[in-house]
Amino acid sequence: MCSSETCSARPSRSASPPPCRPPLASAARRGLGATIRTAYVVYAIASVGVALMSSLAPFLALRAVQGAANAFTTPLLVAALASMTRPDALGRAMGTFASVQTAGVVFAPLVGGLAGAIDYRLAFLIPAAVALLLVAAPLPPDEGHDEPPRLRSALTRPTVGPSVCLAFGYVSTGGRG
Repeated sequence: MCSSETCSARPSRSASPPPCRPPLASAARRGLGATIRTAYVVYAIASVGVALMSSLAPFLALRAVQGAANAFTTPLLVAALASMTRPDALGRAMGTFASVQTAGVVFAPLVGGLAGAIDYRLAFLIPAAVALLLVAAPLPPDEGHDEPPRLRSALTRPTVGPSVCLAFGYVSTGGRG
């Protein structure tokens, strides 16, 4: 859903849908750090709301808000990482980011399941607390670039080889993780 600034609330006469700004456009307008922190705060609020819900419809609606806020973070963090990393170190930085993100995807069900075994609300309250800690964490300074970083600078032998192996492993499992 888009804000009133980015999408017209009135039906348009044209057949095309109203334009919506993606996360990176919002970050360009408000600043990357502010947009990342806003996404974390929205995620934390939605997570606490999910933990407190006792009926299905609000629970599912807040889970959708959680997903939308979480969807903002990855492209914003990748953009922040690219803007604050020297071009010669970008491949290593992206590889490190991808491995940490993958570790989170792998271990989240285990940690959530262990927390849920105690009380299902903990599976939502713990990530909310982590999101609030990330809001308070400072972002590294932007080193600045003469020209915008290119994806090609991240495509090096140390990053492409493991990525191809991981992609093959993922596809060989039928995408079931």
